[in-house]
Amino acid sequence: MPLAVHPDEKPKKKIDLKNKDSASTRDFDYNAKGRALDIRKRLLYYLVFPESDYNKAETDINKIISIFPYKKVSVLIRGNEKFDEFINEDFNSITTDEIHYFRDQNYASMSLSFNEANEISKRELNLNIQEDQEITRIASNIEDSESQSQTESWGIKKLNVDDCNYTGKGVRICILDSGFDHGHPDFTHRRVVSKSFIDKDPQDNSGHAMHCIGIACGGYNNKNRYGVALDAEIYAGKVLNARGRGNVSDIIKGIEWAIKNKCHVINISIEVGNNGTELASTPFFTHIKQAVENGCIVVASCGNKSDRNRPFIAPISSPANSQYAYAISAIDKNNKMFNQSNGARLDLMQQMNNTAPGVKIFSTWSQTGRPKSLYNCSSGTSMSAPFITGIIALIFEKFPNADFTDINHYLRKISTNQNGWDVLDVGFGLPDVSLINQL
Repeated sequence: MPLAVHPDEKPKKKIDLKNKDSASTRDFDYNAKGRALDIRKRLLYYLVFPESDYNKAETDINKIISIFPYKKVSVLIRGNEKFDEFINEDFNSITTDEIHYFRDQNYASMSLSFNEANEISKRELNLNIQEDQEITRIASNIEDSESQSQTESWGIKKLNVDDCNYTGKGVRICILDSGFDHGHPDFTHRRVVSKSFIDKDPQDNSGHAMHCIGIACGGYNNKNRYGVALDAEIYAGKVLNARGRGNVSDIIKGIEWAIKNKCHVINISIEVGNNGTELASTPFFTHIKQAVENGCIVVASCGNKSDRNRPFIAPISSPANSQYAYAISAIDKNNKMFNQSNGARLDLMQQMNNTAPGVKIFSTWSQTGRPKSLYNCSSGTSMSAPFITGIIALIFEKFPNADFTDINHYLRKISTNQNGWDVLDVGFGLPDVSLINQL
């Protein structure tokens, strides 16, 4: 089912379309996540399934269009071979907005007004139109002042990273998140390539990206090590703003960029939606698969929606719930599952791959972040995923021609279930990085 299509949803309050005052812009904006979002979904559903019962709502939709003819909707459109011709020759007659065309997957992302969308719906193109859904960083907890006094990462010792002979030299790691702090002193000697897919400035104004980058491929704070792949090349794709928000199309552009730059591994500490069932029919699935087919491993945080103390365990979030992504959970210093770490659901055909340290983790931060700081201590599966990303980089250094199956095999060989964890929570378990020397 397309991403933003929910035919059973109805506005909580009936809007009188005959009276424009009752459906004013202020009224719609007042509850953007309720009534206004439902109106967009109704329009999208009408475009995707013209034979459905929503045809009966055509009159209402036309009234909506007449009230808000220029209100923009961010969409992803997928079509057949005629779509390519339409994009290249005919689309500019409908809209002058910028279009990003994912040619390999026959997708395009754009912003359309209701009028423009209505015009497209009249063409015989057999289009699949989806809302370009919002993505958010996996929420992480910035720790208390006592934790902030840390100057080293217990996770590095827990994983025996210092005992490994490999440092990720020659391996390209891509972190798709909130950008990069080019003024950070710990990375002045490193090769860093950055690009923004949401604005003109790749600077990390959040701090979340720099924290992930530090864990995966950072170095030392004085003599204390906090990063796994010390010598890896860093590719930082900005797909989130300072508030940790972006769109599906932004991260797809980032994945394409990583593939084009021949990155070995991509880290995604980002999620879409809340219920763990939102992947299979989305562009995420096809592009993660495309990355794997091009020799690039995608590592993703499983999400922080659980409350294990209740107990409640949420399913793995998208895009970590893709069969082509490595889903990573989080543990604390005492081998206990991080309270908010999500778990795999068999009824949803989900699988966890590994677990890693994710509680009170010391790493870099951004000088223009929230808060502004060179370093920070944070908790969440956003922190555990970069550990695995860095470990995969070490494996790639030893086995530069490894593919998805090989990496899966090697991670399995160096990982153990140390604490009687449920396999749905930890997959292969916790890696011992020193064992890479023996592979």
